[in-house]
Amino acid sequence: MKMLSVASLEDLNTFECHNNWGILEPPADSIKHRTEAAEGGKLDLILVPGLAFSRSGQRLGKGKGYYDRYIAHAERIAEQHNRPRPHLVGLGFTEQLEEDIPTLPHDRTLDLVLTPDDDDHEVPDS
Repeated sequence: MKMLSVASLEDLNTFECHNNWGILEPPADSIKHRTEAAEGGKLDLILVPGLAFSRSGQRLGKGKGYYDRYIAHAERIAEQHNRPRPHLVGLGFTEQLEEDIPTLPHDRTLDLVLTPDDDDHEVPDS
């Protein structure tokens, strides 16, 4: 999985969906000119999808580990550049919240899980 930088909202508006997951992708002719999002350790925030979440930051993905591997990659780059690791925020619906989510040693814990019903949107200190 690659996460590429987006220069602006105008840039994002050029993206289109050409996959089975409904994920917007940059135009093919622009990919080679884009930088990797975590380059230089400047990635501040990663919005993380999931099938289910706990308020303690556990997340159930689809079992392939794509986000966990990318988060580990981004954290390593941030550390190499003496920068703070990116905040990890899960986005979901209230119906996706569970008391406990089974996790494995490689699973990353989220800093915050947000749902449309939340009143408090402060990101805790890392």
